[in-house]
Amino acid sequence: MDKITTISDVSKALGIPASTLRYWDKQGLLRFERGANNYREFSFETMLDICNVMLLRDLEVPLAVLKQRQAMTLADLDTMFKQTKDHLEATMQELQQVITRINTRQQTLQKLVSLKAQKPTVITQQLLPIQTFNFTNKASVQQYLADPTKSADILAVHGDNSYTCGIFTPIVTTTELRAGDVVPKQYLHGVTWHNKTQAPQIDDLLAQSGLTLSQIGTVIFQYLMSINEDGQYRDYFEVWLELK
Repeated sequence: MDKITTISDVSKALGIPASTLRYWDKQGLLRFERGANNYREFSFETMLDICNVMLLRDLEVPLAVLKQRQAMTLADLDTMFKQTKDHLEATMQELQQVITRINTRQQTLQKLVSLKAQKPTVITQQLLPIQTFNFTNKASVQQYLADPTKSADILAVHGDNSYTCGIFTPIVTTTELRAGDVVPKQYLHGVTWHNKTQAPQIDDLLAQSGLTLSQIGTVIFQYLMSINEDGQYRDYFEVWLELK
């Protein structure tokens, strides 16, 4: 190579911004000599440094570690690669967990689409116990954040129309709101929504099924998804109306 090459030339040749090269130089990652007028002189060592830094950055080696590169022994390099690999493997596991949660949400979305496309139907199902849910309880909040679809609301339609918040779980606790079904029971099953201005469309479900309010007991909701529909932001729920 020529004795003196501009940063602009090297930037074009390697496809890396000149500002990045200047930053690496400022951080002490590159071996430059200074020529006339304090211009940077690109030597074989400089280019080797640039290529090594590019490689190590591609390998996700942190900049703070790269600053120590010129003082590293063989053992230090081996440790650096091991630590970087361990960090990446942990990150991959975390990302896989995120992907799994995305898949779960996509499945919930498909369930919502399916439920919206069909009329309420009488089914036989054995529901899990519902435990008390409290937003001030850290364990409950963590369980909810892990999977919001485990949430459950119980509506007393023959009382004061009050709601009780809970969470579906197979674990029996002293804070049980509703015992799990010992045997499968009959429910009117469908989907409904509500928001701040409108209550759940229970009457619509009953009208579509031909049932009356006197034929049902407890109403149980399980959160599915919140979407904008018909200009309204709605919280959709899978719903079970216990048949007397």
